[in-house]
Amino acid sequence: YPPSRYARAMAALVRQLDQGEPGAAVVAVTAPAPGDSKSAIAISIARAAAQMGKKTVIVDCDPDQTAMKALHMPTKAGLDEVLTGAVPLSRALAKVTRSGAYILAMAHRPPSLPNMVGSTAMTRLIDVLKEGADLVVLDCARAAAGPETALLARLGDATLLVTRKDLLCKPALAKSVAVLHGAHAAALGIIATT
Repeated sequence: YPPSRYARAMAALVRQLDQGEPGAAVVAVTAPAPGDSKSAIAISIARAAAQMGKKTVIVDCDPDQTAMKALHMPTKAGLDEVLTGAVPLSRALAKVTRSGAYILAMAHRPPSLPNMVGSTAMTRLIDVLKEGADLVVLDCARAAAGPETALLARLGDATLLVTRKDLLCKPALAKSVAVLHGAHAAALGIIATT
């Protein structure tokens, strides 16, 4: 609901992200543990940006495809087909009718997710999205689940680590921060959920 406290907080976050360099902000969203609401935060950021009139794209890079499932979006062609050149980006993007944002998900899990997201084709795709959008939200896997999240976080302008408030002082959060820091990920912010 746009007038809710949560929606206002997401809009404020979008405005903070918008204070960087000109061009699209690319934000990687990850979490230290399952159930931390990272995909909900990624969707909410994209929704807030779209409602503010920004061209917004969510790239669902999580193998679980949580964002795509939450939005109930069908996927005929996706990220893997775009990166291999089998399908043009315009055919793989799906418009989220409720928010006006676009989503690009994986139609099929690739044989090697780290190879896919670490490829030059992925870097080129992010560059293309930055040229055509105001905000690109990368919904990543858990930070310590594998190297793919660190690879994606390096492509971004900011990294948001979403964790439940009760896990703020737990080893999983510290490990995730260490993994992202060690990978030279983009600037890091932590969002605590309840």
